Amino acid sequence: MPRILIVDDERAVLRMLTVAFSKAGYEVRTAVHAQEAMELLDRESVDAVLSDVLLNHLSGHDLVRWIAARGKTVPCALMTGFDPEDCGDCPFSDRCAVLAKPLNPKDAVVPIDRLIKQAESPAH
Repeated sequence: MPRILIVDDERAVLRMLTVAFSKAGYEVRTAVHAQEAMELLDRESVDAVLSDVLLNHLSGHDLVRWIAARGKTVPCALMTGFDPEDCGDCPFSDRCAVLAKPLNPKDAVVPIDRLIKQAESPAH
C-alpha cells in the first residue's frame, strides 16, 4: 500500500484528498503546514508528497527544497490556483508535478500514481 503525505492548510481540502487517496488504496498522512510535514518526514518515509503551494509561513516550494536538501528522492506534487512561479529552480523538476486548483480530489490520484511509478522505474 503506497503512503502519501498531503499538506494543505485548508482542512476541508485535506479531508477531501484523504478520502480520495484512501479509496484509491493509499495510506494517508496529513499536515496543515510545511513545518509539520518536515517533522513527519524526519520520522517516517512516504512514497509521495502532495502539497499546496500557499501555506502559512513556509510554502510548498520551501517544503520541496527542504526534501531535496536532505537527499530524499520522494516524488512531489504541488497544488496551486496561481501560475506555478518558483518552479524553474525546483530541485525535483523531473519528479515534481504541478496540479491546478481547484481540482477534483479524484483527479489528483492519477498524477501521483504516475510520479510513483516513474520513481520506481530503473531509469531513475
